[in-house]
Formats: sequence, structure tokens, C-alpha cells
Amino acid sequence: MTDHDAPDRDTPDRDTPDRDAPDRDAPDRYAKVFAAARERGETLFMPYITAGFPTRAESPALIHALIDGGAGAIELGVPFSDPLADGPTIQRANTAALADGTDLPFILN
Repeated sequence: MTDHDAPDRDTPDRDTPDRDAPDRDAPDRYAKVFAAARERGETLFMPYITAGFPTRAESPALIHALIDGGAGAIELGVPFSDPLADGPTIQRANTAALADGTDLPFILN
């Protein structure tokens, strides 16, 4: 990726004063991010990650790395004990996250 191809770090989706603060404007922010990409004829990198995987301690850093790596949006999976509709990789990630104590309060904080 060249500097010309790098994501614009000054756009609202990249300029959050406190990364850990709740983002009450997220729905509007995402609509703007998708609209801007559409106007530029670009697609967005939108990865999936299971919250709490591989561990609760590592998960937040991985999410921030995805953002820093250019993710326009992130699908954050909430692990649960019976993920029958998911494939084996996500099932194993859910099992590991739950075994490490990942729960909804952890994810929302």
C-alpha cells in the first residue's frame, strides 16, 4: 500500500478522541463511512473478529490493530456456547473466548 492508497486518517471514523469511550454516533458515522467509500468507488475492509479471542487480554489490541490497519468497519462476534450455524473456526474461537471468561459486560466495556 502506498501513501496515496493509505486510508485517510483525518476522516471522522479515524479521529476518535478516546478509543475506549462509547460511540453514540456510531450508526451515523458508519453511514458516512460507507457513503464516502461509495462516492470514491472504493470498497471497505470489514473484518470479523470474535471478541475475547484469542484471549480477553489480547482481543482489544487486535481490534485496534484492525482499525489501524485500515478497517472501515469491524464485525465483532459475541461468543456463545452453541454456535451451530458457524463454521469450525468460529466455533473454536467462541469456545476459547468463553473459556477465558469473555462475556457481554466485558465486550461492551
